[in-house]
Amino acid sequence: MTWTSPTPRGLWALCAAAAVSLAPAAFAADVTVRAADGTSLHAVHQGTGTTAVIFLHDAKGSQVDWGTFPDQLVADGMQVVRLDLRGHGASTLPAPIDAAGWAAHAADALTVVDWVRTKGATRVVLVGARHGANVALNAGAAAPDKVQTAVLISPVFNSEGVNIAAVDTWGDRPLLVATSSNDSSGTKAAAVLEQRAPEVTWKNVAGGEVGASLLARDADLETVVTAWVAGTWDLTTDSTGQRAVNASVNATAVETTGVKVSDK
Repeated sequence: MTWTSPTPRGLWALCAAAAVSLAPAAFAADVTVRAADGTSLHAVHQGTGTTAVIFLHDAKGSQVDWGTFPDQLVADGMQVVRLDLRGHGASTLPAPIDAAGWAAHAADALTVVDWVRTKGATRVVLVGARHGANVALNAGAAAPDKVQTAVLISPVFNSEGVNIAAVDTWGDRPLLVATSSNDSSGTKAAAVLEQRAPEVTWKNVAGGEVGASLLARDADLETVVTAWVAGTWDLTTDSTGQRAVNASVNATAVETTGVKVSDK
């Protein structure tokens, strides 16, 4: 086989193609954000754009739990921040996290909201898994002027003292809740959220996964979440939310402390 040396223009094209094929999907930068009490919060920031999506992981997890899904949002022109909640991942503390530390997670999330707004974000979406879902709800409820919507994946009534009572002050902003059918605590919490907030879309998918693993397993859910955070989901023609389980839960009889759940 005879190999012909490429022309300078052809060589440049080959090099450019190789560079594109080897380049990462989006440059990821490790950043440190200071909480109000001086705690160092580690996060990974990617992308540019006026929409920013902040990912909040489950208890005992870290920002790596989200896998490659955030990269897809960056490719769609959004900013992404994957936060290590205090006491988790690289946001380490001098001692094991205590009750005050768990309670500070919502305020920490809002600190990151303020930070990403300095990077050009004008629309902020919080995406949380399990404990992170409760954190997202509480943070968003406390700052309606800063958080436009949230995605709550597998929320629970109470996680380390962070409950879902904040839904009563969420207002009429849209809220997406995602659960799996075999996750009884998640579906019961979701039913309460839907009945107490006026603009909830609830997607309940088959299976038993919870949190970030649910998002990774269900391709249709990924599609819904992507459209939701991008602001392209049509709230008037929601055809994927599965509401059948709602009738089995009495929202007024459920305590958000996580101690008692009363079904009809």
